Amino acid sequence: MNYVAKSALIVLLVLPAAQLAVAQDKGVVPSPPARFEGKFAIADLGNDRTVVTVPHQRVSGENVCNVWVSGGYTFVGKPQGPPERVYISFTRVSTDEPKMLKSETERTLILSLDGETLNLGPMSSVKEVTAGYSLVTQGLMLHMPYETFKKFTHARKVGVTLGPLRFDLTEQNLQDFRDLLARMTR
Repeated sequence: MNYVAKSALIVLLVLPAAQLAVAQDKGVVPSPPARFEGKFAIADLGNDRTVVTVPHQRVSGENVCNVWVSGGYTFVGKPQGPPERVYISFTRVSTDEPKMLKSETERTLILSLDGETLNLGPMSSVKEVTAGYSLVTQGLMLHMPYETFKKFTHARKVGVTLGPLRFDLTEQNLQDFRDLLARMTR
């Protein structure tokens, strides 16, 4: 896994789990805490590396009340213009079938941007947790070029197809991604 993916994984998945583990077992060393600047969570990873994210938010559509979206980017030192790549992440908590999106086809992310289709390819499954017999949490992440993210944020309507799942991003989701884009370029 490359450095950007590992950095994003720390902020989105490991950081909250580590903090929970510390609360339960004082012997676990936590990840560095994130600080908040407005709507953005920022984690300093050491070695002058920083991750900036938009915290997870629910998406809209039928039967997707348990799907959240997030996104962010990593930089080294002081930001010197927009990043080369930006990641988008979906977290799904489900008791429905399919419980896990395992095959590449099931994890393929297709965006409909104001009617234009963009096939971004399979997302990486970065977190898979089963609680009890039926509750499953799966985190999926995909890096996209900055220009693709820019195009995505300028769309008025974004439909998402992720294997068998279909849903729309809300206006709030899109506004937060637009704000993230503005932060990248300031």
